[in-house]
Amino acid sequence: MKPGDRDAANLQDMLEAAREARDLVAEIRAEVFLHDRVRTRALERLLELVGEAARRITPEFQAAHPEIEWRRIIGQRNVLAHEYGPDQSRASLPDGEGRHATPDRRTGTHSSSVIAVSAKLCIVLDTNVWLDWLVFDDPLAAPIKAAVAANRVEVFIDAACEAELERVLAYDLGKRTPDAAAQADCIAECRRVAQRIDLPMPQAERTQLPVCRDPDDQKFLEAAHAARAAFLVTRDRALLELARRVAPFRIVSPAAFADVWLIGAIMQG
Repeated sequence: MKPGDRDAANLQDMLEAAREARDLVAEIRAEVFLHDRVRTRALERLLELVGEAARRITPEFQAAHPEIEWRRIIGQRNVLAHEYGPDQSRASLPDGEGRHATPDRRTGTHSSSVIAVSAKLCIVLDTNVWLDWLVFDDPLAAPIKAAVAANRVEVFIDAACEAELERVLAYDLGKRTPDAAAQADCIAECRRVAQRIDLPMPQAERTQLPVCRDPDDQKFLEAAHAARAAFLVTRDRALLELARRVAPFRIVSPAAFADVWLIGAIMQG
């Protein structure tokens, strides 16, 4: 669903505030940040702005994009805006030991508490996105790498998708064409990062998927469905054309995934 003018403006507000929040906490150790009252107050205000903009998004657009945790984002804003108390959820950062340290507005101190780890987001990448990651080091692949490194996203791949990646790595990729040793390293990295989908997809489930106009891309739809993925991240036009026709998972470009990940990462701390 494409946003109307009002939703587009509010989405832009969300992204701008989220990016400012990201920059605020970039390259600073948690223990240093948490003792900087100006920065913590600024982060809380930026998270409020994200939530305020999210609250103005129309219900129709929210319903069309369940991959964004609207209730959690808006709820975080309400907690911060109304100062429900130090024992409630606050803007938080990991303290390096699997815990999150949270600022108490009334005392200016911080307390740490063990929190439950959210379920990982499952995604499938098409061959072009894998090449962006493994060969070209494309900036649009950076959010995917960050999500995996943060242990919040799990990448899945099946035999057919891996076979295509291995085949394409041997193509002429210009100045970035990997030699045989580099190709092997790329496949090894893919196998290190990605979980293998071993179970075959039942024919009954396969027929529920739309048919891609490029038969070679159908395997990515099947892999995403078999993995019960939340996202299929692709740069392929034929797959992106099907974005509105697939219900079990979202088909998004790397740029769209980056925006969704940025908001989610900021809101989760």
